[in-house]
Order: sequence, then C-alpha cells, then structure tokens
Amino acid sequence: MDLLKCEYIYGNNVMNFGKKLKKMRIDRGLSQRHIARFLNLKGNSYIAGVELNDQSAPVYSRVKKILDYFDTIKPVPDYEVLDVLEMAAHSRRSQDDRELMDAIKEYRKKCMQSGDLNPELVAIVD
Repeated sequence: MDLLKCEYIYGNNVMNFGKKLKKMRIDRGLSQRHIARFLNLKGNSYIAGVELNDQSAPVYSRVKKILDYFDTIKPVPDYEVLDVLEMAAHSRRSQDDRELMDAIKEYRKKCMQSGDLNPELVAIVD
C-alpha cells in the first residue's frame, strides 16, 4: 500500500494523525500540556500544532513514546497502534523514517496474524 496516497475514514470523518492523537489524548483524560510535559517540551504549542495539522507528525521515537504512555493509562490495541503509525507516515509526507516504516511492517504482520484489524478503518488508495 502506498502510504502517501492513503486516507483514513472513520464513519464520515477523514482521520489524520493530529485528529487521532487528539482523540486518543482526550479518551485518556489528558491535556496538551500534560503530553508536552511528558515529552519534555517547554509549552504545548507543538502538540497543538500537531493536532491542528499545522505540524507534521513527530519522528517514530516520539510517536512510540506517546503510544507507550497512552497504553499505560488505557490499553492501545495493536490495530490502533498500526493506524497511528500509518497516519504518522502519511502526515510526515515521507517514508524516509526507517524505524517508522519497519514498525508499520511489524504491526501489519502482527495484526494480520492475530486477526486484530480495526473494523472501523477503511483505507482508500488512489
């Protein structure tokens, strides 16, 4: 699948990395400031920018750190991790982040083997 030509649709809403991050953050009762502090950022403007799609998704190591933190508060299923990673790759408009691309392959394989696929997710490729 070409990640750069992929849109993620949940119901009638196109979901991007920023919207997904915000939804997961709110579902866990966290503020932007809380996430910024966890990532050792001075303010929450970076997180706000990512959520508004003004900033591209962070590099894999930071995305992974956020997902691991979210998982300690409320478990994140493998299919949701895969969704987030694919959205991050799409948001970054680049497939140069080797760790990110390797993680996507790993989670795709894991989800396919376990049958743990997101029933709400439809990937449309141009």
